[in-house]
Amino acid sequence: MRNIKRFLKPYKLGLTAAVLTASLIASPSLYSGPFDDKEVSVLETADTSSVSTPDTVKITITDSATAEEAGIKEVQDGYPINGVVVANTLRLRSWPWGEVTGKYHKGASLKVLGESGEFYLVEIDGRQGYMHKSYISTDKASASYAAPSYPGDTRSGGYIPLKEGVQVSKTGIAPSTGSNSGSSSSGSSSSVSSSGSVNNISTADYTGVTKVIFDIVKKFCDANQQYVLGAAHSKNSGYATKSDCSGFTGQFINKISEMAGVRPVIGDSFPTSTNYANSQYTQKVTGAFPPPNPKDLIKPGDIFVMSKSSPSGYGHVGVFMGYNSAGQPLIAHSTTRKVDGSTTIGNLGTTGVRVEVIPSWYNKRWMGVYRLNNMDQIAKNLES
Repeated sequence: MRNIKRFLKPYKLGLTAAVLTASLIASPSLYSGPFDDKEVSVLETADTSSVSTPDTVKITITDSATAEEAGIKEVQDGYPINGVVVANTLRLRSWPWGEVTGKYHKGASLKVLGESGEFYLVEIDGRQGYMHKSYISTDKASASYAAPSYPGDTRSGGYIPLKEGVQVSKTGIAPSTGSNSGSSSSGSSSSVSSSGSVNNISTADYTGVTKVIFDIVKKFCDANQQYVLGAAHSKNSGYATKSDCSGFTGQFINKISEMAGVRPVIGDSFPTSTNYANSQYTQKVTGAFPPPNPKDLIKPGDIFVMSKSSPSGYGHVGVFMGYNSAGQPLIAHSTTRKVDGSTTIGNLGTTGVRVEVIPSWYNKRWMGVYRLNNMDQIAKNLES
């Protein structure tokens, strides 16, 4: 009997130590480890369904100062979401149009944490940075493949300073001051002359806003490849390669509203062409054809509308762009007619988005020019 007790004594001590060790591991109040801040679940049973996975670990923004400058104070509502690179090679940058910190290839998986203008804030391969939206498909939206208008020498791998990069990403316009690593040019072939015109188009109206409108439309012209009925009727901040007239107009309104920091008057919808006339979205400026000059009546960014060609046909809609140096009224629209070389801005030999003098035959179906209900607020915000 004494021999048995002598045998059991060390066994009991070992069992007690094992139980104590297990209780210490299972007790969150007594155990402290390097993953506490990642919300790792503590197992109390053999059920593994409550184990945290990398997808459930809370993601925080590592460079909060840069993100705040980009307008992303924290992981934005609705994010993170899964994404994938669709370009052959896509740069990861420190900020929008910032220093290149890495390159990733087609098929690379990532998480989108938020968006800032043309860029997503992403986490990829354990690193955070900014990638251009055009070449990322997400759970919410497919990639637009719209070609960016590279500021400075960013196309060749250069960068522009943080504040300028964020501004260009959100507005498409580079500041007039130079950068430390490239030109401050927006990369657009549009030019602003000393007489106050863009490609000989007056910029006298909505001082400080007209060039914003022209630069935005120029990006649509550069990206757009053809007119396709029903195309571009989805809300995104890219520049569609294919669009119809109301698709382009809706995209334009969304883009300029985003830049001004206001909700688009059209909400999340894309009205058809004639719905812009005498509607809840606009107020009528004039029904005269051609739109009258003096320039203080109609402003670049106003919307023109044409009636349907027949009861079963389609109307037409686009953006009024002001007047050229000869005083002729100009419009931006997506059209089924091919660019013939007389266009102010547009891709030669294609249908789609372009800027041109209003054709005289538009008089037959002209309904008028209309102003967005919040255009004054948009102008005020963009001028400030």
